[in-house]
Amino acid sequence: MSATGPTKVGIVVAASRTRHPLDARTLARLAARYAGVGPGQVVGFGLSNDERRGDTTEFHRAFDIAHAAGLAAVPHGGELLGPAHLDEISEHLRPHRIGHGVRAVEDPELLSRLIEQGVTFEVCPTSNVALGVYPDLASVPVAALLEAGAKVALGADDPLSLALAC
Repeated sequence: MSATGPTKVGIVVAASRTRHPLDARTLARLAARYAGVGPGQVVGFGLSNDERRGDTTEFHRAFDIAHAAGLAAVPHGGELLGPAHLDEISEHLRPHRIGHGVRAVEDPELLSRLIEQGVTFEVCPTSNVALGVYPDLASVPVAALLEAGAKVALGADDPLSLALAC
């Protein structure tokens, strides 16, 4: 137990871009069924894997199910693909948080719109460098996101990439 009370755990159910969008709808219905149930309740629904795979727009129905259940929409995107893909995510998946999203800095209007919508950027610097999005940690635009007024959470995206950085 922490000084402020018990530690809470929430579960994010994530569909994979490498699977059919119907699989995502099945997972979204499962996530919705357990939204708010039990101590380790489902709190969000995501879309993971290589953002260059699949058609993001085809996953909107799964995210509609998640939204209707009150789940946070937390897809990955905006790391390997640029602002146009983030615009698709914004329009079709209506995210609360974007896993990565760093490429939004390339389009100030899009970045501003995402910030106005309250989207949080889960920035994973070691992943950005390991995948060649940026040449080094100093180039990851965390400061630019913060200066623009974005909410930023730092993550590793992959525990192995964090271990490689240490």
